[in-house]
Formats: sequence, C-alpha cells, structure tokens
Amino acid sequence: MTLDRLHKLSQWRGPKPRPAIFQSAVSRIQRDARRTHRHLGDFIEHWQAMLPEELAKRTSIEGVRGGTIHVRTDSAAVSFEVDRLLREGLLASLRRACSITVADVKLRVR
Repeated sequence: MTLDRLHKLSQWRGPKPRPAIFQSAVSRIQRDARRTHRHLGDFIEHWQAMLPEELAKRTSIEGVRGGTIHVRTDSAAVSFEVDRLLREGLLASLRRACSITVADVKLRVR
C-alpha cells in the first residue's frame, strides 16, 4: 500500500465529527454535571465519610432542591438505618460540615 492510500483509509475509517445536535447535548450534560458536582461535591464527600461504609455504598445522592437533599436507598432497611442516623445527629453534623445549605434529607427507596 502506498502512503497516499493509507492516508485516505485513515480519513475514511477515522473518527467522524459529531453532528452539532449531539455536540450541544454533550455540552449541556457536561455543564449540568459540573454544576451538580459544584453544589453536591462537598456534601457527597461528607456523606460518604460520616455514614458507615456499608450504608454509604447502598445510597445514591440524586440532587438538591431548596436545601433538601434527595437520597435514594437500595431497600427499606437501609432507608430505616439512614433515617435513624440522621435523627441521632448525622443531619446536624452534615449541616455544620457542608458548605451548602442542608435543610433536610429526604430518603426514597428504589
């Protein structure tokens, strides 16, 4: 094969530019992810540090709205344990440690 032929093949088989509609969607997703991380990154770090590891693995932070953090749990048992810890002082500790306003933590079972 000649070098010219290899160059043409690399252009033909190489990565194609994304259509503008996909690029705008990817940009929007990246912007939303950065914003969510900026708002919740600090909370997530403290959540994982203060919660027992076996419970932290079975929860996921969905978002924040009006100071209320929405957390999804794997089961009702995990939700019960996390709720018990929140009432015993975890919520107050999170409020002190986090840079964002934490008014409440709402738990939802998947």
